[in-house]
Amino acid sequence: MRSTLAILLISLILGIGASFAPLKLHCKPLLDPEPMDNIFALVPPQVKNAEETITAQAVPSYYLPQETILAVTGDMILAYVNKEFALPSWYVPPDLVPLDGQVKTTGTALLRRDAVADLKALIEDAEKICNCDIAVISAYRSYQTQAITHNYWVNKVGQYAANRGSARPGHSEHQLGTTVDLASSTTSYQLIRDFGYTKEGIWLNENAHNYGFVLSYPQGKEAVTGYIWEPWHFRWVGQATATEVYRRGITLEEYLSR
Repeated sequence: MRSTLAILLISLILGIGASFAPLKLHCKPLLDPEPMDNIFALVPPQVKNAEETITAQAVPSYYLPQETILAVTGDMILAYVNKEFALPSWYVPPDLVPLDGQVKTTGTALLRRDAVADLKALIEDAEKICNCDIAVISAYRSYQTQAITHNYWVNKVGQYAANRGSARPGHSEHQLGTTVDLASSTTSYQLIRDFGYTKEGIWLNENAHNYGFVLSYPQGKEAVTGYIWEPWHFRWVGQATATEVYRRGITLEEYLSR
């Protein structure tokens, strides 16, 4: 009798498992398999071709309650721009110059005049020293373009996820005109996390401070900076400041918040 019950019980269990097996095969993953750390660098097509005609009134509001608009004083080279402190929507650096013809770029790019010589030296030395082929993918980014870009990612991945890798308008260091996104032929000039493991990414991480540039969002520092690791995002702050940040092993966020 017990043997019969045991056989029936085993058969029942196997039957239930078999009936649910097809469900497991057809289940879709709950999470997007695309690595979130890589997607934010991709600039949507409409941003590349966006005309700078959007008025500040037309820009959606992504401000948090604690947002503080910075006063524009001095050269703004060390302006404390992050998730809380923002540049005014009307702010445009006064001395932007085109990088076309001065360094390798993948499109039209503008940078503040004072940073251009150091950027040229960095890219030229990288080629001589480590045979690194580095190009500027993005530089100055207006408030309007920031709004379009951020809105794109909010619609794609939601507000919370977008905030991890895309600055709200006014909160991007690119608006300062001293920040560049760099990539290389090794990664087909794509802004992806793998760039940090290439010879170009490693060389930049170890030497950019000698040319006045700081990696704004280092690996493993999201809790400090508020942004995911962006091995391509370098901000020019001058050699003295960049060297101190590098020597102390801190982030620019920590340096500016002192």
